[in-house]
Amino acid sequence: MSALVEFDGVSKRYADGTRALDELKLSMPRAQFCVVLGPSGAGKSTLLRMLNGLTRPDEGDIRFDGVTLTTARLRQQRSRIGSIHQHYGLVGRLSVLDNVLCGLLPRMGLLRSMTGAFSDEQRRRACRALADAGLDENQLYRRADELSGGQQQRVGIARALMCDPQLILADEPVASLDPRISRDILGLLRNTVHEQGVAVLCTLHQVELALEFADRIVGLRLGRVVFDGVPSEFDAAAHASLYSALDPHVRTDPANADARAPLLREWAHA
Repeated sequence: MSALVEFDGVSKRYADGTRALDELKLSMPRAQFCVVLGPSGAGKSTLLRMLNGLTRPDEGDIRFDGVTLTTARLRQQRSRIGSIHQHYGLVGRLSVLDNVLCGLLPRMGLLRSMTGAFSDEQRRRACRALADAGLDENQLYRRADELSGGQQQRVGIARALMCDPQLILADEPVASLDPRISRDILGLLRNTVHEQGVAVLCTLHQVELALEFADRIVGLRLGRVVFDGVPSEFDAAAHASLYSALDPHVRTDPANADARAPLLREWAHA
Protein backbone atom coordinates (compact mmCIF):
# COMPACT_ATOMS: atom_id res chain seq x y z
CA MET A 1 0.00 0.00 0.00
CA SER A 2 1.30 3.45 -0.90
CA ALA A 3 2.21 6.00 1.75
CA LEU A 4 -0.44 8.51 2.80
CA VAL A 5 2.05 11.41 2.88
CA GLU A 6 5.31 11.77 0.95
CA PHE A 7 7.85 14.59 0.93
CA ASP A 8 10.23 14.08 -1.99
CA GLY A 9 13.25 16.40 -1.95
CA VAL A 10 11.26 19.29 -0.49
CA SER A 11 13.07 22.56 0.27
CA LYS A 12 11.79 25.91 1.51
CA ARG A 13 13.68 29.15 1.90
CA TYR A 14 12.00 32.27 3.30
CA ALA A 15 12.60 35.85 2.18
CA ASP A 16 15.00 36.52 5.08
CA GLY A 17 17.23 33.68 3.89
CA THR A 18 16.03 31.11 6.40
CA ARG A 19 16.15 27.61 4.92
CA ALA A 20 13.30 25.95 6.79
CA LEU A 21 13.42 22.60 4.97
CA ASP A 22 16.45 21.24 3.14
CA GLU A 23 15.80 18.56 0.48
CA LEU A 24 13.51 16.76 2.91
CA LYS A 25 12.59 13.15 2.16
CA LEU A 26 9.91 11.71 4.42
CA SER A 27 6.93 9.40 4.07
CA MET A 28 4.13 8.50 6.46
CA PRO A 29 1.71 5.57 6.28
CA ARG A 30 -1.96 5.52 7.23
CA ALA A 31 -3.10 5.06 10.83
CA GLN A 32 0.14 6.13 12.49
CA PHE A 33 0.74 8.55 15.38
CA CYS A 34 3.95 10.25 14.23
CA VAL A 35 5.54 12.87 16.49
CA VAL A 36 8.01 15.39 15.06
CA LEU A 37 10.62 16.63 17.53
CA GLY A 38 13.27 19.29 17.09
CA PRO A 39 14.56 22.60 18.43
CA SER A 40 13.04 25.94 17.50
CA GLY A 41 13.72 26.68 13.86
CA ALA A 42 14.05 23.00 12.90
CA GLY A 43 11.26 23.28 10.30
CA LYS A 44 8.48 21.51 12.23
CA SER A 45 5.79 24.13 11.62
CA THR A 46 6.78 24.59 7.98
CA LEU A 47 6.36 20.84 7.51
CA LEU A 48 2.76 20.98 8.74
CA ARG A 49 1.92 24.22 6.93
CA MET A 50 2.92 22.66 3.62
CA LEU A 51 0.41 19.86 4.11
CA ASN A 52 -2.52 22.21 4.72
CA GLY A 53 -1.53 24.51 1.86
CA LEU A 54 -0.44 27.55 3.90
CA THR A 55 3.14 27.29 2.62
CA ARG A 56 4.35 26.10 -0.78
CA PRO A 57 7.72 24.38 -1.33
CA ASP A 58 10.41 26.03 -3.45
CA GLU A 59 11.67 22.65 -4.64
CA GLY A 60 10.47 19.06 -4.58
CA ASP A 61 7.05 17.41 -4.50
CA ILE A 62 4.53 16.65 -1.77
CA ARG A 63 2.10 13.81 -2.39
CA PHE A 64 -1.03 13.07 -0.42
CA ASP A 65 -2.64 9.69 -0.98
CA GLY A 66 -0.53 9.29 -4.11
CA VAL A 67 -1.53 12.62 -5.68
CA THR A 68 0.88 15.57 -5.96
CA LEU A 69 -0.46 18.55 -4.03
CA THR A 70 -1.10 21.69 -6.06
CA THR A 71 -2.92 24.95 -5.47
CA ALA A 72 -5.74 23.71 -7.70
CA ARG A 73 -6.29 20.72 -5.41
CA LEU A 74 -6.17 22.77 -2.21
CA ARG A 75 -9.89 22.66 -1.35
CA GLN A 76 -10.12 18.91 -1.86
CA GLN A 77 -6.97 18.45 0.17
CA ARG A 78 -8.24 20.50 3.10
CA SER A 79 -11.46 18.50 3.30
CA ARG A 80 -9.38 15.38 4.00
CA ILE A 81 -6.98 16.93 6.51
CA GLY A 82 -7.98 18.13 9.97
CA SER A 83 -5.97 20.59 12.07
CA ILE A 84 -5.51 21.03 15.81
CA HIS A 85 -3.83 24.19 17.05
CA GLN A 86 -1.64 25.08 19.99
CA HIS A 87 -3.99 27.89 21.06
CA TYR A 88 -7.13 25.90 20.19
CA GLY A 89 -8.31 28.12 17.30
CA LEU A 90 -11.91 28.27 18.54
CA VAL A 91 -14.37 31.14 18.13
CA GLY A 92 -14.82 32.16 21.75
CA ARG A 93 -18.29 33.70 21.44
CA LEU A 94 -19.73 30.64 19.67
CA SER A 95 -21.10 27.61 21.47
CA VAL A 96 -19.16 24.39 21.75
CA LEU A 97 -21.54 22.73 19.28
CA ASP A 98 -21.20 25.53 16.72
CA ASN A 99 -17.41 25.39 16.95
CA VAL A 100 -17.45 21.67 16.19
CA LEU A 101 -19.83 22.21 13.26
CA CYS A 102 -17.29 24.70 11.86
CA GLY A 103 -15.19 21.64 11.12
CA LEU A 104 -17.49 21.08 8.14
CA LEU A 105 -16.46 24.39 6.53
CA PRO A 106 -13.94 22.81 4.09
CA ARG A 107 -16.72 20.60 2.73
CA MET A 108 -19.72 22.95 2.90
CA GLY A 109 -18.10 26.28 2.09
CA LEU A 110 -18.03 29.50 4.10
CA LEU A 111 -21.48 30.86 3.19
CA ARG A 112 -23.46 27.75 4.12
CA SER A 113 -21.48 27.37 7.32
CA MET A 114 -22.02 31.02 8.34
CA THR A 115 -25.79 30.74 7.80
CA GLY A 116 -25.96 27.67 10.02
CA ALA A 117 -27.30 25.42 7.27
CA PHE A 118 -26.46 22.21 9.11
CA SER A 119 -28.65 19.13 8.91
CA ASP A 120 -29.96 17.26 11.93
CA GLU A 121 -27.61 14.40 11.05
CA GLN A 122 -24.62 16.76 11.03
CA ARG A 123 -25.62 18.07 14.45
CA ARG A 124 -25.98 14.53 15.79
CA ARG A 125 -22.57 13.74 14.37
CA ALA A 126 -21.05 16.74 16.12
CA CYS A 127 -22.56 15.56 19.39
CA ARG A 128 -21.07 12.10 18.88
CA ALA A 129 -17.66 13.63 18.12
CA LEU A 130 -17.82 15.65 21.34
CA ALA A 131 -18.81 12.57 23.33
CA ASP A 132 -15.87 10.66 21.82
CA ALA A 133 -13.64 13.57 22.85
CA GLY A 134 -14.82 13.30 26.44
CA LEU A 135 -17.31 16.18 26.67
CA ASP A 136 -20.91 15.59 27.75
CA GLU A 137 -24.15 17.21 26.63
CA ASN A 138 -23.96 19.78 29.41
CA GLN A 139 -21.15 21.48 27.50
CA LEU A 140 -22.93 21.74 24.12
CA TYR A 141 -24.27 25.27 24.42
CA ARG A 142 -21.58 26.83 26.59
CA ARG A 143 -19.45 29.53 25.01
CA ALA A 144 -16.11 28.11 23.98
CA ASP A 145 -14.22 30.79 25.91
CA GLU A 146 -15.85 29.61 29.15
CA LEU A 147 -14.09 26.24 28.94
CA SER A 148 -10.77 25.22 30.45
CA GLY A 149 -7.76 24.79 28.17
CA GLY A 150 -8.08 21.01 28.18
CA GLN A 151 -11.80 21.20 27.36
CA GLN A 152 -11.12 23.64 24.52
CA GLN A 153 -8.55 21.30 23.01
CA ARG A 154 -11.08 18.45 23.19
CA VAL A 155 -13.46 20.66 21.21
CA GLY A 156 -10.65 21.24 18.72
CA ILE A 157 -10.17 17.49 18.29
CA ALA A 158 -13.90 16.93 17.76
CA ARG A 159 -13.95 19.72 15.17
CA ALA A 160 -10.95 18.22 13.34
CA LEU A 161 -12.80 14.90 12.97
CA MET A 162 -15.99 16.31 11.44
CA CYS A 163 -14.93 15.81 7.80
CA ASP A 164 -13.73 12.22 8.34
CA PRO A 165 -10.11 13.22 7.67
CA GLN A 166 -7.43 10.78 6.65
CA LEU A 167 -4.81 12.91 8.40
CA ILE A 168 -4.80 15.24 11.41
CA LEU A 169 -2.09 17.87 11.78
CA ALA A 170 -1.50 18.79 15.42
CA ASP A 171 0.93 21.68 15.93
CA GLU A 172 2.12 21.70 19.57
CA PRO A 173 -1.39 20.70 20.76
CA VAL A 174 -0.44 20.46 24.45
CA ALA A 175 2.06 23.31 24.76
CA SER A 176 -0.38 25.38 26.84
CA LEU A 177 -1.61 22.54 29.06
CA ASP A 178 -0.38 21.04 32.32
CA PRO A 179 1.22 17.58 32.27
CA ARG A 180 -1.87 15.64 33.38
CA ILE A 181 -4.16 17.27 30.82
CA SER A 182 -1.44 16.93 28.18
CA ARG A 183 -1.42 13.18 28.67
CA ASP A 184 -5.21 13.06 28.45
CA ILE A 185 -5.17 14.93 25.12
CA LEU A 186 -2.35 12.87 23.61
CA GLY A 187 -4.04 9.69 24.78
CA LEU A 188 -7.20 10.82 23.00
CA LEU A 189 -5.25 11.44 19.80
CA ARG A 190 -3.53 8.06 20.04
CA ASN A 191 -6.90 6.34 20.50
CA THR A 192 -8.21 8.19 17.44
CA VAL A 193 -5.35 6.72 15.41
CA HIS A 194 -5.77 3.19 16.63
CA GLU A 195 -9.59 3.05 16.73
CA GLN A 196 -10.54 5.17 13.70
CA GLY A 197 -7.52 4.64 11.47
CA VAL A 198 -6.74 8.35 11.17
CA ALA A 199 -3.06 9.28 10.80
CA VAL A 200 -1.81 12.01 13.15
CA LEU A 201 1.28 14.12 12.46
CA CYS A 202 2.03 15.96 15.68
CA THR A 203 4.79 18.39 16.63
CA LEU A 204 5.91 18.43 20.26
CA HIS A 205 8.72 19.91 22.30
CA GLN A 206 8.31 17.50 25.24
CA VAL A 207 10.53 14.51 24.50
CA GLU A 208 9.05 12.48 27.36
CA LEU A 209 5.55 12.76 25.90
CA ALA A 210 6.77 11.68 22.48
CA LEU A 211 8.38 8.62 24.02
CA GLU A 212 5.17 7.75 25.86
CA PHE A 213 2.58 8.24 23.10
CA ALA A 214 4.15 8.13 19.63
CA ASP A 215 4.17 5.15 17.28
CA ARG A 216 7.07 6.82 15.49
CA ILE A 217 9.39 9.76 16.19
CA VAL A 218 10.93 11.93 13.47
CA GLY A 219 13.68 14.31 14.59
CA LEU A 220 14.27 17.49 12.57
CA ARG A 221 17.27 19.78 12.85
CA LEU A 222 17.95 22.65 10.46
CA GLY A 223 15.36 21.33 8.04
CA ARG A 224 16.73 17.80 7.76
CA VAL A 225 15.74 14.47 9.29
CA VAL A 226 18.36 13.40 11.82
CA PHE A 227 16.32 10.65 13.49
CA ASP A 228 13.48 8.44 12.28
CA GLY A 229 12.41 5.45 14.34
CA VAL A 230 10.25 4.01 17.09
CA PRO A 231 10.40 5.50 20.60
CA SER A 232 12.48 2.62 21.96
CA GLU A 233 15.25 3.60 19.53
CA PHE A 234 15.35 7.23 20.68
CA ASP A 235 18.38 7.02 22.93
CA ALA A 236 20.92 9.52 24.25
CA ALA A 237 22.69 9.68 20.90
CA ALA A 238 19.42 10.50 19.12
CA HIS A 239 18.66 13.19 21.70
CA ALA A 240 22.13 14.66 21.20
CA SER A 241 21.63 14.75 17.42
CA LEU A 242 18.69 17.11 17.98
CA TYR A 243 19.57 19.15 21.03
CA SER A 244 23.35 19.05 21.48
CA ALA A 245 25.85 21.91 21.13
CA LEU A 246 24.54 25.01 19.42
CA ASP A 247 25.00 25.16 15.68
CA PRO A 248 26.84 28.32 14.55
CA HIS A 249 24.05 28.91 12.03
CA VAL A 250 21.18 28.91 14.52
CA ARG A 251 18.08 30.39 12.95
CA THR A 252 14.37 30.72 13.63
CA ASP A 253 11.44 29.54 11.54
CA PRO A 254 9.31 32.42 10.21
CA ALA A 255 6.36 30.03 9.81
CA ASN A 256 6.01 29.74 13.56
CA ALA A 257 5.56 32.86 15.69
CA ASP A 258 6.32 30.79 18.80
CA ALA A 259 9.67 29.67 17.37
CA ARG A 260 11.35 33.04 17.45
CA ALA A 261 13.20 32.37 20.70
CA PRO A 262 16.84 31.38 20.18
CA LEU A 263 17.78 27.73 20.10
CA LEU A 264 19.54 28.16 23.45
CA ARG A 265 16.17 28.55 25.15
CA GLU A 266 14.88 25.36 23.52
CA TRP A 267 17.97 23.46 24.62
CA ALA A 268 17.62 24.76 28.18
CA HIS A 269 14.14 23.23 28.41
CA ALA A 270 14.79 20.02 26.49
